[in-house]
This record gives sequence, structure tokens and C-alpha cells, in this order.
Amino acid sequence: MRLVLAAGALVAAAYAIGSLPRFRPPLRVLLAVYAFVLPFGSALTLAEGPAGFNTVSSLVGAAVCGGLLLHVPLRGWRAPAPPGASLPWLLLVGWAGLTTLWAPSFELSSQAFLVLFSLVALYALAIHTPIQARDVRWLEIGVVAGATLHAARGVYLGLTNQLQQVDGKLPRFSTEGGDPNITAATFLLPLFLALWWSGHATTLARRTAALTASGVLVAAIVLTGSRGGLVAVVVTLPFLLGQADRRGRWRLTAATLVLVLAAATAFVAGPPGLQSHLSQASSTGRTDIWVVGLTACQDGCWVGHGWGNFGLIYRETWLSDLALTGSGDKTWAPHNILLGTLVETGLVGVLLLVLGFALLVRELLRLPRHVRAAPLCALVALMASNVFLSNVGFKYFWLTLLYATAVVMVSRREGEVEPAPPGGVARPLAFAPSSPARVHVVRPTRQEPDP
Repeated sequence: MRLVLAAGALVAAAYAIGSLPRFRPPLRVLLAVYAFVLPFGSALTLAEGPAGFNTVSSLVGAAVCGGLLLHVPLRGWRAPAPPGASLPWLLLVGWAGLTTLWAPSFELSSQAFLVLFSLVALYALAIHTPIQARDVRWLEIGVVAGATLHAARGVYLGLTNQLQQVDGKLPRFSTEGGDPNITAATFLLPLFLALWWSGHATTLARRTAALTASGVLVAAIVLTGSRGGLVAVVVTLPFLLGQADRRGRWRLTAATLVLVLAAATAFVAGPPGLQSHLSQASSTGRTDIWVVGLTACQDGCWVGHGWGNFGLIYRETWLSDLALTGSGDKTWAPHNILLGTLVETGLVGVLLLVLGFALLVRELLRLPRHVRAAPLCALVALMASNVFLSNVGFKYFWLTLLYATAVVMVSRREGEVEPAPPGGVARPLAFAPSSPARVHVVRPTRQEPDP
């Protein structure tokens, strides 16, 4: 009875607070602060707290979730319907939670799912809030500013030979206590945002600042020694060029040359051994891990072995079959998003994952090129990097999905920025002018109160 009364009191308090707009923190500030802090990850770790929840970015994420709750409409009008592309992602999370019931290690599975649920909670709350164009612009600026600052620190450490060794081997730039491959993947969204701005911003100062940020981010990716991150950049650049108009394409081509120069400088001036590591033709054990993972699927990948249990399944499979080479007696990560999802959540999880990506890409392709360019390229880079990673349970993965979904929501709810006239310069959301003469806004049929 006390629990019911306490729950009722909380609901009443949330209802009352949500009815008072003056107590709501600005949505644009919430999203921008979270995006700014996220790239630092475990570099800002607190001494106390459970693993996975003891970083500043996690605490900021929890605070942002609380703030977003105040923006979810509680009375008088309905929340804006999120795009249908978000449904497969939410179903995937629900199915992942269900697989914990038959996981070999419920403890491992439940801990991993708790982390995943905390990330998806922020995503789900954000797409059910009335996001506007200004909120997306602040989100973009927060993404690029935070990542560039963190990348600049990495470049400084690399050029001054202060990078720490990773696993006792080669010095590589990574967020403290983290994986350099994940650090590189975290820089992909801000890189393609900044790179697009360098070709399409409205002033020379903005284009120069964006180009500088792009160079710093690419140099930092090189210093991580992540070949998967560099492959994602190379694969995605043609997509970015294909979204630009003629003038923007020339500027982006020139910006690409600057990126090549920045990457070459970091490659040459980086720590000893970086060149040989990036030049390796081998998969550094990934293919051996994939073979073991596929072997484990022969008798358990219809419904999956349980969320977060790939490492345990890998080890058991490798020990039970002497014919498998593998990569040693260790609980390895899958290093491939499809393989990891298949082993842990089965065919159901893989189908939801593929459907989620496909629907979101389809939604973006319906938008004008200058609006969809940055989120579409960030999504392509995310998919390309996850050929070598399996990062559904990381913050940057869901931030990329949130950004792409937010762009779709804004374009559908508030109207689209008109394409540039022939010979003009198309502008992305972050640099869209506010003049009514240049922006055509389609008003909703039912007027909704301003959040």
C-alpha cells in the first residue's frame, strides 16, 4: 500500500511540475550539454559508483533524462508522434531484455541490459518531446564542440609523445580506460557534421572554424590507431560529396585535401609503431573470433544466447572445439554488430536491427539533400565502423540515432528548409537562416502550444 501511495505521489508531482513550463529546463540546453560531455566518456570518471554509471557523461545523461521528462506532454495535448523508424529500435531493446530470461549468465545479461536500457531511455524520451529546429542546431553544436575539444587534447598528447600504451602495447589515443576503436567511432558524427559545414556554412569564418575542427578530428582518429574508424571515414566521404551542390562539392573536395594533410601529419608524427599498426593487412584476430561466433550459432541463434553473453559463449565454444583457432582463452567481444546481435538476440534481433537502419535511411532519403546530408553520412559511417565493432550498448551509437531521428522529426513537424537557388549555397539545419523570406515553414493543421 505504501508503494502504491509513493508511486501515486511521484506521478502527481511529475504531472504538476510538467504543467508549469517555467520550471522546464530548455530542451536545447539539455541535448547540447549531453552531446558536449559524451565524447569524454570514461576520461571523467568518479571514484565511487557502479561500473558503467560512474562517469560524468552518465550522470549528465541521468540529469538530462529527468529534464526531458518535464518536456513530455502530460496534459492538454498529445506528444508528437516519433517516426516509424524508431519502432524497430525500441522493439530490439525489449527483445534484448527478454533474452536475459534464458541467458547462461543472468548476472552478465542483466547488467548489460541495464546499461542498454539507460541509454535507450534517453533516446525514447527525446523522440517523444516537441523537438524544434533550434534544439537540433544546439545539439549539432554541442556534438562538434565537445568532440573537437577532446580530439585536440588527443592530438596534443600524440604530438608530444604523451599517449599511454593500450593493453601494454602500442601507445594510442583513447578515452582513459577505454577502447581506442570506440574513441575513433565517437568522432565520426562530429566529423561529418563539421565537414559538411566546411563546405556549406554561410560565412568564411564559420567554414574556416568547421574545417579546422574537421582536421583535428581526423588527426585524432589516426592517433587512435583504429583502422575501422579510418575505413568508415574513407567509405563515407563519397556519400558526403554526393549530397553537395556544385559549389559545395568543390569546397568539400578542397576540405578533403586538408583532411589528408592532417591525417598524414598525425601518421608521421605519431608514436613509434603507429605506422606499422595502421599498415597491417591482417584482421588482428577478428576473423578468428567471427568463426567461433558463427560456430556457436549452429545450436542457439534462433532466439539468441542472451544479451551481453557473447564473451561467455565464445569462450565455451572455443574450449569445446579443438579445431577452432580462436583468439585465446578470453571473453572476447564480437567485433561485428551483426554477429554480436545474432549470437545474443538471434534472428529476431538481427531483423529488427537491419529494419531499424533501413527505415531510418529511407526517412532521411525523403528529405532535401542539404538537410539529410550530415545525419545520413553519420549513419553510414556508424554502420561502416560497426563492421569491426559491436557497440549497440554505447552512448555515441544512440546519440547518432537520436540526431538522425530528430532531423526527420523537425523536417516533418516544422517544415523543410527550401533548396538553394541555382548557383546558391544550400544550408544545413545548423546554419539555416531565420529570415521568413528564405525559410518556408509548413504550419501544422492543429496549433500546438510552444514548449
